[in-house]
Amino acid sequence: MDNYFYEQILEVKNHEEGKKLRVVLIALSILAVLVLNFFLAFIGTIASVILLIVVFKIFLPRLNIEFEYSITNNFLQIATIYNKEKRKENVTIDIKEVELIAPTNSVKMDYYRNIKKEFFTSGNQDAITYSILVKTDKGLQNIVIEPDDRLVELIKKQASVNMYLK
Repeated sequence: MDNYFYEQILEVKNHEEGKKLRVVLIALSILAVLVLNFFLAFIGTIASVILLIVVFKIFLPRLNIEFEYSITNNFLQIATIYNKEKRKENVTIDIKEVELIAPTNSVKMDYYRNIKKEFFTSGNQDAITYSILVKTDKGLQNIVIEPDDRLVELIKKQASVNMYLK
Protein backbone atom coordinates (compact mmCIF):
# COMPACT_ATOMS: atom_id res chain seq x y z
CA MET A 1 0.00 0.00 0.00
CA ASP A 2 1.22 3.49 -0.81
CA ASN A 3 1.88 5.89 2.02
CA TYR A 4 0.89 9.42 1.22
CA PHE A 5 0.15 12.78 2.75
CA TYR A 6 -1.71 15.69 1.21
CA GLU A 7 -2.92 18.95 2.68
CA GLN A 8 -5.42 21.48 1.34
CA ILE A 9 -6.06 24.89 2.86
CA LEU A 10 -9.47 26.36 2.08
CA GLU A 11 -10.05 30.00 2.89
CA VAL A 12 -13.57 30.91 3.98
CA LYS A 13 -14.84 33.81 1.93
CA ASN A 14 -15.21 36.95 4.01
CA HIS A 15 -18.90 37.31 3.43
CA GLU A 16 -20.84 40.57 3.84
CA GLU A 17 -22.09 39.65 7.31
CA GLY A 18 -18.51 39.09 8.49
CA LYS A 19 -17.42 42.47 7.15
CA LYS A 20 -20.38 44.22 8.77
CA LEU A 21 -19.77 42.43 12.07
CA ARG A 22 -16.11 43.48 12.02
CA VAL A 23 -17.06 47.15 11.48
CA VAL A 24 -19.73 47.01 14.19
CA LEU A 25 -17.34 45.41 16.70
CA ILE A 26 -14.69 48.05 16.09
CA ALA A 27 -17.21 50.92 16.25
CA LEU A 28 -18.77 49.60 19.47
CA SER A 29 -15.32 49.13 20.98
CA ILE A 30 -14.34 52.72 20.23
CA LEU A 31 -17.67 54.01 21.56
CA ALA A 32 -17.35 51.92 24.72
CA VAL A 33 -13.79 53.17 25.31
CA LEU A 34 -14.93 56.78 24.99
CA VAL A 35 -17.93 56.30 27.29
CA LEU A 36 -15.98 54.33 29.89
CA ASN A 37 -13.14 56.85 29.96
CA PHE A 38 -15.51 59.80 30.17
CA PHE A 39 -17.70 58.50 33.00
CA LEU A 40 -15.41 56.26 35.00
CA ALA A 41 -11.96 57.91 34.61
CA PHE A 42 -9.22 55.54 35.88
CA ILE A 43 -11.45 52.46 36.24
CA GLY A 44 -12.86 53.23 32.80
CA THR A 45 -9.35 53.19 31.34
CA ILE A 46 -8.67 49.76 32.81
CA ALA A 47 -12.05 48.47 31.61
CA SER A 48 -11.35 49.96 28.16
CA VAL A 49 -8.03 48.16 27.87
CA ILE A 50 -9.64 44.87 28.89
CA LEU A 51 -12.48 45.42 26.41
CA LEU A 52 -10.08 46.17 23.56
CA ILE A 53 -7.99 43.09 24.33
CA VAL A 54 -11.10 40.90 24.32
CA VAL A 55 -12.42 42.33 21.05
CA PHE A 56 -9.11 42.37 19.16
CA LYS A 57 -7.66 39.10 20.49
CA ILE A 58 -10.78 36.93 20.79
CA PHE A 59 -13.64 38.13 18.58
CA LEU A 60 -12.00 39.69 15.51
CA PRO A 61 -9.58 36.82 14.82
CA ARG A 62 -12.53 34.41 14.68
CA LEU A 63 -13.80 36.26 11.62
CA ASN A 64 -10.75 35.22 9.55
CA ILE A 65 -11.19 31.47 9.08
CA GLU A 66 -9.53 28.76 7.00
CA PHE A 67 -10.19 25.04 6.89
CA GLU A 68 -7.37 22.57 6.58
CA TYR A 69 -8.02 19.14 5.13
CA SER A 70 -5.13 16.75 5.50
CA ILE A 71 -5.15 13.16 4.38
CA THR A 72 -2.60 10.64 5.57
CA ASN A 73 -3.17 7.18 4.14
CA ASN A 74 -6.77 6.42 5.08
CA PHE A 75 -7.31 9.20 7.66
CA LEU A 76 -8.84 12.56 6.76
CA GLN A 77 -8.35 15.28 9.36
CA ILE A 78 -10.30 18.51 9.29
CA ALA A 79 -9.10 21.50 11.28
CA THR A 80 -10.13 25.14 11.58
CA ILE A 81 -7.44 27.81 11.50
CA TYR A 82 -8.35 31.16 13.03
CA ASN A 83 -6.50 34.29 11.87
CA LYS A 84 -3.67 32.10 10.45
CA GLU A 85 -2.50 31.53 14.06
CA LYS A 86 -4.73 29.23 16.09
CA ARG A 87 -5.54 25.73 14.93
CA LYS A 88 -8.49 23.70 16.22
CA GLU A 89 -8.87 20.02 15.33
CA ASN A 90 -12.48 19.36 14.35
CA VAL A 91 -12.70 15.77 13.25
CA THR A 92 -10.61 12.81 12.14
CA ILE A 93 -12.29 10.36 9.78
CA ASP A 94 -11.17 6.86 8.87
CA ILE A 95 -12.11 6.93 5.21
CA LYS A 96 -12.39 3.14 5.03
CA GLU A 97 -15.10 3.22 7.71
CA VAL A 98 -17.42 5.84 6.14
CA GLU A 99 -20.95 4.96 5.16
CA LEU A 100 -21.05 7.12 2.04
CA ILE A 101 -19.17 9.93 0.29
CA ALA A 102 -20.98 11.77 -2.49
CA PRO A 103 -21.52 15.28 -3.83
CA THR A 104 -23.83 17.11 -1.43
CA ASN A 105 -26.49 17.74 -4.09
CA SER A 106 -26.25 14.20 -5.49
CA VAL A 107 -29.20 11.83 -5.82
CA LYS A 108 -27.30 9.42 -3.55
CA MET A 109 -27.72 11.95 -0.70
CA ASP A 110 -31.51 12.31 -1.05
CA TYR A 111 -32.19 9.68 1.61
CA TYR A 112 -29.92 11.50 4.09
CA ARG A 113 -31.26 15.06 3.62
CA ASN A 114 -32.71 15.23 7.15
CA ILE A 115 -29.37 14.52 8.88
CA LYS A 116 -27.83 17.62 10.41
CA LYS A 117 -24.82 18.83 8.43
CA GLU A 118 -21.51 20.12 9.74
CA PHE A 119 -20.06 22.51 7.16
CA PHE A 120 -16.32 22.85 6.63
CA THR A 121 -16.58 24.77 3.35
CA SER A 122 -15.70 28.21 1.98
CA GLY A 123 -19.30 29.34 1.83
CA ASN A 124 -19.09 29.76 -1.96
CA GLN A 125 -22.48 28.73 -3.37
CA ASP A 126 -20.96 27.67 -6.71
CA ALA A 127 -18.35 25.34 -5.19
CA ILE A 128 -18.62 21.56 -5.50
CA THR A 129 -19.03 20.10 -2.03
CA TYR A 130 -18.99 16.50 -0.83
CA SER A 131 -20.91 14.99 2.06
CA ILE A 132 -19.19 12.36 4.16
CA LEU A 133 -21.53 10.18 6.21
CA VAL A 134 -19.84 8.74 9.27
CA LYS A 135 -21.26 6.54 12.02
CA THR A 136 -20.47 7.87 15.49
CA ASP A 137 -21.71 7.04 18.96
CA LYS A 138 -24.26 9.88 18.46
CA GLY A 139 -25.58 8.29 15.28
CA LEU A 140 -24.98 9.18 11.66
CA GLN A 141 -23.04 12.40 11.08
CA ASN A 142 -22.97 14.38 7.80
CA ILE A 143 -19.72 16.28 7.29
CA VAL A 144 -19.61 18.62 4.29
CA ILE A 145 -16.25 19.51 2.74
CA GLU A 146 -15.02 21.31 -0.38
CA PRO A 147 -12.07 19.23 -1.62
CA ASP A 148 -9.90 20.01 -4.63
CA ASP A 149 -9.36 17.43 -7.39
CA ARG A 150 -6.24 15.91 -5.80
CA LEU A 151 -7.97 15.37 -2.45
CA VAL A 152 -10.97 13.79 -4.19
CA GLU A 153 -8.60 11.43 -6.00
CA LEU A 154 -6.87 10.37 -2.77
CA ILE A 155 -10.17 9.87 -0.94
CA LYS A 156 -11.44 7.80 -3.87
CA LYS A 157 -8.39 5.51 -3.54
CA GLN A 158 -9.33 4.69 0.04
CA ALA A 159 -13.12 4.70 -0.14
CA SER A 160 -13.63 3.35 -3.63
CA VAL A 161 -16.68 1.27 -2.72
CA ASN A 162 -18.47 3.98 -0.73
CA MET A 163 -17.61 7.03 -2.83
CA TYR A 164 -19.65 8.41 -5.69
CA LEU A 165 -18.46 11.24 -7.90
CA LYS A 166 -21.90 12.10 -9.35
